[in-house]
Amino acid sequence: MIAEENKPLPLIGEVLLAKGLITPEALEKALAMQSEGQGKLGTILHQLGLVTQQEIDRCFAEHIITPVITRELDCLTDGRYHGLQGARINYRRLVRSSLVTEDLLNAAAEMTQIVAIKGEAWVSYHDQASLPFEFTIDPRTSSITIDQLLRGGLKVWLRRLCSPGAGGQTSGESAPSP
Repeated sequence: MIAEENKPLPLIGEVLLAKGLITPEALEKALAMQSEGQGKLGTILHQLGLVTQQEIDRCFAEHIITPVITRELDCLTDGRYHGLQGARINYRRLVRSSLVTEDLLNAAAEMTQIVAIKGEAWVSYHDQASLPFEFTIDPRTSSITIDQLLRGGLKVWLRRLCSPGAGGQTSGESAPSP
């Protein structure tokens, strides 16, 4: 599954429900508790004993963040990353960050709070690994920004890996003869 840009990220409750880790009734109960100010949805589901923190973290990384990064890596490789068999995105850090913005040129404008997901990851392929790269995702639009300095090196590494005969095989390609 590749995430679509300009659409909000899926919500963790939707993902846990789709994966069969919680029931619709459990989600409804947790959402009611969340609307009463009892905390974040994942925390509530964990405190109720319905899911482990590890299940929440895995669903968040694999089903919410990874599709966005995969879409961006596909852009860097002209669509070849998605078909690269055995490639894996690994996470060193994932944090939710609140940014406050203020229009300094418009005194009447109000401050706006924006939530973003920031992280550090690397791509592994068999015994090879890319340099770590930092990224920021806007959950409202699924848009991603990869640190500009690291983006160029990542692009070169991925393109070399995805090129025919470089050991990186995309779906539909046959393995070279020994």
